[in-house]
Amino acid sequence: MKQPEGYVVAGKEHLVCKLTKSQYGLKQATKVWNEKLHGTIIKLGFKQSTADPCLYSKQSERKTQYMVIYVDDILVADSNNQKIDETANGLEQEFELTRLGELTNYLGVNARKDSEGVYSIDQEQYIQKIFEWFGLEDAKISKIPMDTGYLKIIGDKKPMVNSDIYQKLIGALLYVATHTRPDIAASVSILSQRVKQPTETDWTEAKRVVRYLKGTKNLRLKLGGNTNGLIVYSDADWAEDTTDRKSHSEHLFLYNGGAIAWSCRKQTCTAWSSCEAEYIALAEASRELIWIRKLLEDFDETETKATKIYEDNQSAIKMVKSKEFRNRTKHINTKYHFVNDLVEKEVVDLQYCPTEEMTADMLTKPLQSVKLRKHREGCQLTDK
Repeated sequence: MKQPEGYVVAGKEHLVCKLTKSQYGLKQATKVWNEKLHGTIIKLGFKQSTADPCLYSKQSERKTQYMVIYVDDILVADSNNQKIDETANGLEQEFELTRLGELTNYLGVNARKDSEGVYSIDQEQYIQKIFEWFGLEDAKISKIPMDTGYLKIIGDKKPMVNSDIYQKLIGALLYVATHTRPDIAASVSILSQRVKQPTETDWTEAKRVVRYLKGTKNLRLKLGGNTNGLIVYSDADWAEDTTDRKSHSEHLFLYNGGAIAWSCRKQTCTAWSSCEAEYIALAEASRELIWIRKLLEDFDETETKATKIYEDNQSAIKMVKSKEFRNRTKHINTKYHFVNDLVEKEVVDLQYCPTEEMTADMLTKPLQSVKLRKHREGCQLTDK
């Protein structure tokens, strides 16, 4: 470190100071902080999750206390408030703490608990800030987050003069789409693929997402409420994007009725058929399933039965279950046959689901408002 102003040693101006401890701004500061916090948490009797290093658990009197960390934001869950206080007291031996009481907001996500103890989450305040940041407070409300014909637009499109504002808006929308709003995940995923060279058409559709959020900012994602356990919906579009004809994989994980994880991403290879696109999507959903099941074990919610994965393509289901189809899949990368192994080991129970009941359909492509509303309700994203 350079000698601080006012403390420069005369005649030794060329020398620097050797730090004896980490300081803010150093590239290694975050690692040093995490090691310090981790060590303190372990001393308090917690065990780190093998599925997620930011999750800790501690057994006490046949009950489990959970802790989640994100840099220096700490969330502790326990049915006994006294036990939470004991943990907070232990942390205060090493750090200065601000106790915020019962959970109402974490990392910009609002949390509310109903009379039955079930939480719902939303980002209403953050969404309102998006309107203000981008001057869209007076924009007209849209019933859908993206024009259903957007992916089929072909031809020259006028490039944006200022792409920075587009990139900033997509970044803000991604934070909403990945935390509480699976209904905009498809639209934001598609638009995020155009951040390098966005066009005026892309900008119009990005603003449409904001206009849709304006009319639905009060929607809340209910986390649970029934006893259905873990259910997965897997879906794919096939060559919908006219720019490269690559398909998209989508999956939605529900636990006791509430959406806990979802994804919408472009496949890395070009699928030869809709069946192949669905097959690849199933493999990617299965890979995520292994991690989700491991995470549930850390929450003492071990899945003892095969997890149901719902798929709306009969040919893809047959391809997984019947070895007679192997000759037609030799060209598919070996990693995508992972799902076959899980079905044989009875980790996955692959079930057919009619397309109209496929909740993950809202993650595949832009939908009309009636279908979108139905699938929103299917994952308990409502204003109730």
